[in-house]
Amino acid sequence: MLHIRYIFIILITLQFSCKEKMETDENAMKKSITKVTMDRQKSSNNADIERFMKEYWNSDSFTFNGSYGFTKGCQNTLGNYRIRYPDKKAMGKLELEILKIDITSDNPANLVGKYTLYRQKNQQTGLFTLIWKKINNISVISEDHTC
Repeated sequence: MLHIRYIFIILITLQFSCKEKMETDENAMKKSITKVTMDRQKSSNNADIERFMKEYWNSDSFTFNGSYGFTKGCQNTLGNYRIRYPDKKAMGKLELEILKIDITSDNPANLVGKYTLYRQKNQQTGLFTLIWKKINNISVISEDHTC
């Protein structure tokens, strides 16, 4: 009976240790994604489209769904960005606000946010969702849904 009690205590202790480790990993992931998001904002405001897209999955399987339609492929998305934002004036000033980051069991995370793009003649506001996946042990944005 005494052995069963010790085994039970050990199992409970292990359960709490694993939970703490998971929470620490989640917090680290959220911190990392927050930093990447703010770095992307800075890159956009410096009119550096290539740097802005650095975390996008550089693959034909990457997808972008926005107000201009659906685009498949990272290079196609880059081409669209270059057409729509040919210079710093067209890019304006971007502000991003993270509304929610969900850490998932299948993939690293899903991020929901709000963007505001300030330009000389207009302002555009909308929502975006970034789907993060771990590919070849690296976290990348595999889908961008911006409206």
